[in-house]
This record gives sequence, C-alpha cells and structure tokens, in this order.
Amino acid sequence: MIILSAAGPKIILSHTECLPNEFVLWQEHNQILVSSEDDPGPVKTIDYQPDVEWTHQSSQNVRGVLQTDKDTVGSWEVKAKGDRVELVFTVTNTTEDAWPVAEAFMCYKHRGAVYFWDPELKRTFLEWNGEPVSVRDRVRQMCGPDAFWPKNHLHRVGFEATCDRYDCAGFRNPPEHGWHNHRTATTGGWMAIVSKDGNWVSGTYWEGCEMLAQNGPDYGCIHAGLTLGREIAPDQTVSCRGVIILGRMTLENFLEHYRKDTELWSDKA
Repeated sequence: MIILSAAGPKIILSHTECLPNEFVLWQEHNQILVSSEDDPGPVKTIDYQPDVEWTHQSSQNVRGVLQTDKDTVGSWEVKAKGDRVELVFTVTNTTEDAWPVAEAFMCYKHRGAVYFWDPELKRTFLEWNGEPVSVRDRVRQMCGPDAFWPKNHLHRVGFEATCDRYDCAGFRNPPEHGWHNHRTATTGGWMAIVSKDGNWVSGTYWEGCEMLAQNGPDYGCIHAGLTLGREIAPDQTVSCRGVIILGRMTLENFLEHYRKDTELWSDKA
C-alpha cells in the first residue's frame, strides 16, 4: 500500500512494507518552458511561483489545483493503486499568445529513500536498444571505460535539440555544477533505481518524455523532461500522463508496466 500526502505542488510517497523511505515527486521550479521547436530562442519561461496554491485532500486519490493570483493554470491528479501511482499533469495557456512548444521538468527525489541511495549509479537504470543498462555503464559506453559523472542529462534518440531550448531559458543546470549532457543516450522514456538488496524497484515514466536525468550524489533524483504539447492556443488545456512504480519486484516486472502503459497511451493518442 502506498501512502500519499500533498503539500505545495508536490507529492510525498512511502510504502508500508519498505520503511523508512520517503520519495517526493514535484514539478521542478514550478515552471513551464515555452519556446520555438525550430529555433530555441527567444524563449519564455512562465514561472508560477510564488503564487501557486495547492488544494487537496490527503488520501489515495488526490487532486491539486495550480492557482495564481489571477487564474487557474493547471492541476495534478493522482491515484495510488497497489505498487503504482498514476498521474495526470494539466496546464492551460492563460496568455494571449500561442505556445509553439511547452515543456516541464518532473523531479522524483530519493534523498530520503535510504534503501535506494546509489551515488555510483550501478543500480540506476535506463534503456539502450530495448535493453536495461545502468547509467554508469551507459556513460562508459558513450564516453570511454573510465568515464564517470555523478549528474547526467540523457536525451532520448531523436530529441537532442531539447537541451538547446533548456539552455536558453536557464532551465537546465549548468555544467559548472557538475552536470554532463549526452545528446543521444537512451531509446526509452523510463528511469528506475533498484534497491540495495535488489528486491525493490522505484521508477517513473511519462508520456511525452524527451529527456531523462539523475542527480545521484545530492538528491538521488531521477528526472523526466516532458513535452506537454505543441502549438497550444490561448485558453487551450493540455495534459500529460505519468506513472511511478514503487514495489517489491524485478526490473523486468517494472518494464512490463512501462511497455503496457506506453502501448496504451499510444493507442489512445
């Protein structure tokens, strides 16, 4: 059973069979990045902080409204089911201009998840050519047998330009903070951490995911960079679905969830 509480635009999770561990999902910086798909500049970053208010009921079914002092600009919908947390993130273009492309950055924090701490990135996995590979091994595949960076931005094949848009808006952490960028790094839209004893998996995947990242030494985060939509007209609302998996299972069990959900999302698109 997964326990949920909500405070601010974030979701706090733990598992009754896997205590003491705390996991936090939040929309990093409370920002939506708006930019041109072909030309990364000029870029508008719409910042909803500090005027964001979260209204919720602490239960297994949570709905939160993102509210500025003028408008309702978005919402979270969260449903916990067994080892799954299903999410829908919604945002509305409340400006007078169309959005060429809008993106958000979701951070799934494991700083309080002591069983999952993985600064060496041996148990943090993503996908390459349809198979799981640790971030440590993937970095070495790309950059040589001795390469290691504790913080990595890992772009999906075909979406390398996403980081250019992030750079223009200051949306991506700069290299001087220890981050390393890999433009063609993964063929999947998921990232997961296996627990120290190998019996648990904590991972996430999102519709529209174009980039994954991990911040191992500081927060134990895994991140998803999402495209919410393109050519979003004024007053138009767009949404993005995501899933968190937290349970006693193998990595292959986690991938079964991922394949089933992404196939379903594709069929409904």
